[in-house]
Amino acid sequence: MLTTSITPANQRKSVRHSLMYYLNTFDSNTQQLLGHLIDISIEGAMLFSTKSIPCGDKLKLHIELPAGFSDGRFLDVEAESVRNIRDINPDYHNVGFRFIDLDSRSQEVIESLIDYYVF
Repeated sequence: MLTTSITPANQRKSVRHSLMYYLNTFDSNTQQLLGHLIDISIEGAMLFSTKSIPCGDKLKLHIELPAGFSDGRFLDVEAESVRNIRDINPDYHNVGFRFIDLDSRSQEVIESLIDYYVF
């Protein structure tokens, strides 16, 4: 049985792009692996996770960037969970996040990811 939890805030305005590499994503506060970033836009991202992250939860995501990608190894962004759908494999969830107040560096990194690592 699929379970769905979606908030009105998840009505995205831009297309998300599927990444060639799934990027390890951690909770900045606990350093716990949350899952793997599978698609991204300038407004948000989708995480493939074994964890169910309730809609409305705000987290600081610590995203591991591809080797040699930029001057930093990680991208840190604040995000709110706006979608939580159980995957076809019941051990996993697809969790949608909306980015909150991206700074200019974070925007540039995300735009570069879209330019070079989507298919």
